[in-house]
Amino acid sequence: MDKLRDTYGGASGSTTVFNLWRQLTQARVDKSTLMAHQLAKINETCIALTNASMGITDNQFCLILLHALPNSYEVLASTILASGAPDKLKHSKIITWIINEERANLDHCLTQLRSLQSNLAVTKRKTTLISLVITATKRGISNWTAEKRKRMKGQKGEGERVGQQGS
Repeated sequence: MDKLRDTYGGASGSTTVFNLWRQLTQARVDKSTLMAHQLAKINETCIALTNASMGITDNQFCLILLHALPNSYEVLASTILASGAPDKLKHSKIITWIINEERANLDHCLTQLRSLQSNLAVTKRKTTLISLVITATKRGISNWTAEKRKRMKGQKGEGERVGQQGS
């Protein structure tokens, strides 16, 4: 019974350790949700492994964090790796860099969104002005046509009167 519990059960069983190891090494960060929460989960898994007497080195954890990043963060990962010797990597600094990069990307997206909104507002104003000009032009043509008809009727009426007077 103790052998089964040691192998499969509890926080330090072989199966538990293996599943935690897989979870940690196969972790992927999804850029569509906030990364801080996802990185915290990865960190919790690392702590759980350490508590199960299967600790990993700081270097290994740093590489796992960099590997978990989405492809769009490849430049950041390369920059971090080029920043110094592998034994100088610290997971706390890597997490800070990742969160700062995410914040910068969000700020950039917000700036683009504001720009698009302002362009949309300008486009709406232009469209409104254009439609007002078209409407005014149509009304102007209608008014001009109506005035021309009135003048022509008035001229016909005068011609008929003149003709009638001469008869």
